Amino acid sequence: MRTNEGPVRTLTIGGERHEYSAANQVIVITAEWLVRQGKLTAESCPVAVTPHHPRQRYVVNTTPVHSSGKPFVIARQLSNDLWVEANSSKQEILQYPHRLLKRFECPCDTLVLPEEDTVPDALNQKPPTVRTFHLDGEAHEYTNEIEVLKVTAEWLVHRGELTAEKCPVSVSRFQKGHRYLVHTRPVHSEGQPFGTEHRLSNELILEANQDSGAVIKFTRLLLEQFGHSGTLLVVE
Repeated sequence: MRTNEGPVRTLTIGGERHEYSAANQVIVITAEWLVRQGKLTAESCPVAVTPHHPRQRYVVNTTPVHSSGKPFVIARQLSNDLWVEANSSKQEILQYPHRLLKRFECPCDTLVLPEEDTVPDALNQKPPTVRTFHLDGEAHEYTNEIEVLKVTAEWLVHRGELTAEKCPVSVSRFQKGHRYLVHTRPVHSEGQPFGTEHRLSNELILEANQDSGAVIKFTRLLLEQFGHSGTLLVVE
């Protein structure tokens, strides 16, 4: 599966230096280091690092499946046959390695990232408010409007409707300039990169950098573009 690679950077973990070019490689490197220390084993799985998520997501498990039964979106197999979920936003995927180390009682300075990949951890922040929306009669929980768009896009993917052949999907009816909502690569029509990339289970990329007040409008537009009524989506 593809990753969005950038410049090669160097991290240090337990005194070891490792090069990486994509943010989601950090969680894999960290997990492998814990395997070598004898800490990350099948007996310690599943490992969750999202205590405030309405549906507990696993970052490591013996099988590439979350508690909800959904498969890992970007599954990476470790040297001891455990699986890592390497899909999340850049900020979260760079927080998870530190949480994973904390889970196994490793000092906070075990992992040192370059300054450009150092992000604050929101682990101890107040849990967000959990709300419910319905898509085609099925209830889903969410804490941020962008999750409604992500779930709807995946719903279309699982129905075999949102495919590479249908891309790019535009939302220009509601925004200035010809911006894409979903594309095979994270680039808009004018060559500008997506602000926040979210990779779907079929490797299409969703533009997740959206104004919160417009997300629901975009989500209904997405449904309509694939022949569904916007009323399939009911948001509290």
